[in-house]
Amino acid sequence: MGKAVQGGPRRLWDEVDAALHWQDEHRIHGHDFGITVEPDRQWAWAERPERHWEM
Repeated sequence: MGKAVQGGPRRLWDEVDAALHWQDEHRIHGHDFGITVEPDRQWAWAERPERHWEM
């Protein structure tokens, strides 16, 4: 296991680690994500477009 050194206003590795645990827990993988872009807005989604969040 490696070691991550964090600095700055956000603990980015903690966020990455939490996201990886979330993926494992929900059995969602990289190919299950998508991004939809329209002229006035864009959003990302997991598994299906109904499960989305604005970007």
